[in-house]
Amino acid sequence: MNIEQFVEFFRNSSPYIHSLRGKTVVVLLTDDSLRGDIDNLVADLALLASLGIRLVIVQGGRAQIAHALDENQYYQGIRVTDTEALDAAVAVSGKLRFAIEAAFSRSLINSPMFNSEMRVVSGNYVYARPIGVINGVDFLYSGKVRQVHNKAIADQLKRNNIVLLSHIGVSVTGELFNVEAGEVAVAAAQSLNADKLIIVGDDIQCRPENGRELTALQARQRLTSLDINTTGRQTLQTLCRACDAAIPRVQVVNSQVDGGILAELYTRDGVGTMVSQDNYDQLRQANLSDIGGILALLQPLEEKGILVPRSRQRLETEISEYYVFERDGLVIGCAALHPFDDMAELACLVIHPNYRGQHRAQSLLQEVEKQALAMGCHGLFILTTQTAHWFVERGFIKATKEQLPEARRQKLDANRNSQVYIKALR
Repeated sequence: MNIEQFVEFFRNSSPYIHSLRGKTVVVLLTDDSLRGDIDNLVADLALLASLGIRLVIVQGGRAQIAHALDENQYYQGIRVTDTEALDAAVAVSGKLRFAIEAAFSRSLINSPMFNSEMRVVSGNYVYARPIGVINGVDFLYSGKVRQVHNKAIADQLKRNNIVLLSHIGVSVTGELFNVEAGEVAVAAAQSLNADKLIIVGDDIQCRPENGRELTALQARQRLTSLDINTTGRQTLQTLCRACDAAIPRVQVVNSQVDGGILAELYTRDGVGTMVSQDNYDQLRQANLSDIGGILALLQPLEEKGILVPRSRQRLETEISEYYVFERDGLVIGCAALHPFDDMAELACLVIHPNYRGQHRAQSLLQEVEKQALAMGCHGLFILTTQTAHWFVERGFIKATKEQLPEARRQKLDANRNSQVYIKALR
């Protein structure tokens, strides 16, 4: 590159430098990106931090763990982590962590890291819980993310430190669990409200047929069609998980492209794959065609006694009082608003199990409150047996049955002994 080309490149990259400064970016380093020499990759990450990006790095380790064990057991693509596998996972995590930290500390005068003085911090930022038993298979020390300590991480980012997260999570009982690194990356990005999630790995299954952009729908269709052991499936699975979590921007960069992260972020065309969310979720008033989907959501909770059973005929009569979240033709959430004079009842607030923990219930509650206000209602009440805390956290106050509208009191089922909570609307 001659001086003219360099100046042109630097000038053209300035809009991206400005737009990314101060933004939080989570970078997942998959197994493919951590094989062999990582000095150039780390130097590129250090450059991102020096340009003002608040950087969270999540390290993988799945392939390295498999290599360390004589025998590997999987079910539905998930490792069954016994004590031997957990020891290997902890060892791999530690080895990779120190290798990354050492690379960030490299400051030779003839290296890209000279005078960088980057500080990398890690710790018990990821809490996990056991996966448990699925179809009779005990996953032992394989875990799922329970919580990411976003406030502690954000504090480190404000100090201009780089935060390094591993695939090992801790539990409230002090146990260690092996968690899929992609799940950690998505949970971290969601918890921190990150502006971007970048996945560095095998992108073969993520490459669009034309251009650089893949829609969320296309990604899910591809994932559904792939065998569980297909090369590159893990990267695609993480990408789909990120789409489900509604991460604003998700980009996949081929780990074999030297400088791929820099080219993806600071050039107009980039070198990776960008995933567009579209308006994948639609919150709207329900219609008759949604009844089957609403029934499918309600039935499991009705069978457990959490909700009062509702017939199809009743739903047909009350369908105008329901609101739904639709996702590519699937009803993934619903709520009912039943008016009673100057008060209204919120009922049947349900989110599909695959889409919980992503603020959709909060969005439905806000929509119902808005509609109740438009009807002239000054209060919203619920009857609940098991979900009181969720509503209390959102402004509902415990009340008595005598505070309910007379028409609703006459319909109460004394055997359910439901608790009453009311929220003032204004």
